[in-house]
Amino acid sequence: MESSVILIADRAWREDNGKVGLAGIFSVINIPNFPAGVQPFYAFLRLLDMPAGHYDVVFNVISDGNHAVLSSVTAGIDLAEFQESIDLPVPIAPFVVQGPGNLSIHVSVNGLQVERFILQVRAI
Repeated sequence: MESSVILIADRAWREDNGKVGLAGIFSVINIPNFPAGVQPFYAFLRLLDMPAGHYDVVFNVISDGNHAVLSSVTAGIDLAEFQESIDLPVPIAPFVVQGPGNLSIHVSVNGLQVERFILQVRAI
């Protein structure tokens, strides 16, 4: 199992044909005043070469400044058979940032980190 991509977007949805749609892909959050609430968003992860079994996929949004976990969500996946790829759009709950800096989105599968994405928070 490996991951191939993580994207951050304002919205995500799954179409009737199984495709995942993403709108508003970003890597920077611009904020005028701190502390500030960050609106909900989606983290999209594609997992490759997935054997049958149960998987707990955990997304943690971590402040690089103080290493605090600002938001966390777990998605459970049960696969009856091998899958070449799994597309997983996961909603990230709102959280508060204290100031500008970097946030890391750490993704782990069954306790093993598979991906890390840097999300910049800038003062405008």
